[in-house]
Amino acid sequence: TNGQIISTKSSSVTYPNGARVNFYAPDGSFAGSGGWSSTTGNFQDPFTLNATGAWTVQVDPGYEDVGGLSLLLRTVTDINGGSITVGGATKNVSITQPGQRANFTFSRNSGQTFKGVVTGSTLTNAYLYFYRPDTSYAGGCYFSTGSTTCGLLTADASGTWRVEVDPYSEETGTLTLGLTAT
Repeated sequence: TNGQIISTKSSSVTYPNGARVNFYAPDGSFAGSGGWSSTTGNFQDPFTLNATGAWTVQVDPGYEDVGGLSLLLRTVTDINGGSITVGGATKNVSITQPGQRANFTFSRNSGQTFKGVVTGSTLTNAYLYFYRPDTSYAGGCYFSTGSTTCGLLTADASGTWRVEVDPYSEETGTLTLGLTAT
């Protein structure tokens, strides 16, 4: 379904050199790759379907390899956490699905500063990303368990910005997110 988010996980890979997992839209056009599945298997970040209909998943082994793999497709529901205020109340975040991300919006005027503050994180590998009102990437940082302050950014555009919590791979866990101006 258009807008549906899926992730893939490969396992039991018997192709000697691994294999690539490709996605084709209902009209047959190439829509993206789930990445390379090594011989040990792997998890691929979520992928958003951009059309409704029957999709094709292609397993493309390296070279002329013969083998197989098990592929798990999961539906992922991202968290829309609503708005968060710079200098205001913190938000509790609970990532419960592999590949799930949490998104919050906040307002900034051009020239105003902001930074992310993560406390009480149980995630061992995660990222905090900031996106401008035009949805382009503005900056971010890596964080793990405990507490982290994520840089001091200066807004270069006025409007509604977005902050995203993106755990690495299949991680799930909790944290508290805040935004400050200094």
